[in-house]
Amino acid sequence: MDPETRSAVEGMQARLDSMQARLDSMQDQLVEIRSDLSGFQGETRHEFANVRREMAEEFLNVRREIREEVGGVGVIVEALRDDIRAVADGILAVADSVTVLRTDIAARFRATDAVMRASFASVRADIDDLRRRPAGGG
Repeated sequence: MDPETRSAVEGMQARLDSMQARLDSMQDQLVEIRSDLSGFQGETRHEFANVRREMAEEFLNVRREIREEVGGVGVIVEALRDDIRAVADGILAVADSVTVLRTDIAARFRATDAVMRASFASVRADIDDLRRRPAGGG
């Protein structure tokens, strides 16, 4: 192999090594994002389980109060409405947070996908350029 071709091949190898290192870094970032998402997912499930448990406890408490305070039904019904509104507002806030998180995650994945596609396209173009060069012609 002549020196010029060898230099071109070595230059391409260096670029490929650099791109591989960047791709490895991106892969590590994706693994970290997935890990974060898994953690968030677990935390979210835990929080929802807590909310369900707390709601169940609250509903049991409200039922007990209704049974005990039959004479004051009107007052208890108003308190129950406020509690339900507060719970509904909380659920809506959690749903909004989940929507924002999903949008953010989708954007990050799209950005990473775009970078990876561009990197691979560049590598493919460089390889195609090398293939088109005449042997020994440089």
